[in-house]
Amino acid sequence: MNDRLVETFLDEARELLDGLEDHLLDLEKNPEDADALNAAFRALHSIKGSASMFGFDDAGAFAHEVEAALDHFRTAHLPVTPELSDAVLRSRDYLRVLLSNPDAAEDD
Repeated sequence: MNDRLVETFLDEARELLDGLEDHLLDLEKNPEDADALNAAFRALHSIKGSASMFGFDDAGAFAHEVEAALDHFRTAHLPVTPELSDAVLRSRDYLRVLLSNPDAAEDD
């Protein structure tokens, strides 16, 4: 695969992860901010699709799981809690690891 394309994907994924943090911080201030929740969901959705396309399968699968959790809160109109924000922030950190080192996936 073209190294330049992979680097572009990684740059964009890092930007999306930075944005994800911003959206989560917005949600901590205003847990009912549907726009911030939707933006966080879209960031994970974008990472999921692109990661799989560029061979970062573990990152794509993990992003899918986090995306599914956020979608549950989004569609069920459940309140966003600090615990959810914390879990997604930790997930964001793990996604950074998976994108930096695709072999870093932990076995269950």
